[in-house]
Amino acid sequence: MKKISTTLAVALMAAGIFATDNLSVMAAPSTTSSTATSVNKGTKLAKNTYMTVAYKPNKHIHIYKMSKTGKFSRNGSLLENGYSHKIYNQKKNGKSTYYYLGNSKWVNAKNVIKTHIKHTRFNVLKKNANSREYYTSQYFPVFAPWGCASASLSMLMKYDNTFKNIPGANEQQKLTYMQNNLPRNKATGGQDGDPYTGAGFSRVILSYRLTQYAHKLGDKNIRDVSGISMTNLSKLVLSGHPVLYYGYSSYDASGARNHCKVIFGYSTKSNKFLVHDPLYQSKRFYKGGGGRNEYDLGPISWVKASHIAKEFVYPGGNNALTIK
Repeated sequence: MKKISTTLAVALMAAGIFATDNLSVMAAPSTTSSTATSVNKGTKLAKNTYMTVAYKPNKHIHIYKMSKTGKFSRNGSLLENGYSHKIYNQKKNGKSTYYYLGNSKWVNAKNVIKTHIKHTRFNVLKKNANSREYYTSQYFPVFAPWGCASASLSMLMKYDNTFKNIPGANEQQKLTYMQNNLPRNKATGGQDGDPYTGAGFSRVILSYRLTQYAHKLGDKNIRDVSGISMTNLSKLVLSGHPVLYYGYSSYDASGARNHCKVIFGYSTKSNKFLVHDPLYQSKRFYKGGGGRNEYDLGPISWVKASHIAKEFVYPGGNNALTIK
């Protein structure tokens, strides 16, 4: 490139022949500029973007710090499973992606679920709130009175479009396969008891084991978010993620939470969740058609958050699964 005089350069700029943007590109980049800092922190995320830690109950994931050269290393702090945090940027580093929490803190994306709340008033994850879309009963077409875990898991898989890959030519055969192969080893978190007869039943399959079972069935997107609060649960649903949670059945409202249900909607105006409860038979498919206790609210119903909190929120509880 030919050298030009300072006088000529000034004249050309004044005439608009030399664009200032071109000059800035030619200049040596400043490592202290705001542009460099923005690039260093990766891509800015949309407003109201959150991430929920989704790993294992009672487990934690590491917080990372980033060096000036863009390398990530653990800073010694941990985040608990189920907790949600606002995130601001994301940055690729090799095959990994990291989310920025602010205050020089980053997390690896592999153990979290990123969510973006486009609106905060109301969200139903299907066309008609009252329809049986995604709904599965544990009584028909397969009669498994103690099979709420597989029935509820099938609802998540239907929403995630992976239920079709379960072995079997129709829904009955697919549900039978899920009930027959439900992990039953209590020592490793499996269900303690037969899903068809209830023989030996004392506990439903634990959330982390149900997550592993979902992965074995072919849905790798299902994650354990046990420990999540009611507020963060609503954020997941508002951002398009159904939630399978552990609570009480219409036949049992005390002791261990041995029943699985699925949430497919939330309204901030009424503070209610759209709950799909698999514990209803075809001839008793209505509120009061179950065990007639305070949780006999019907197969598909809008339930107050305070009512769900009574069964869901307790020390060591808040057990839940969702779809990444």
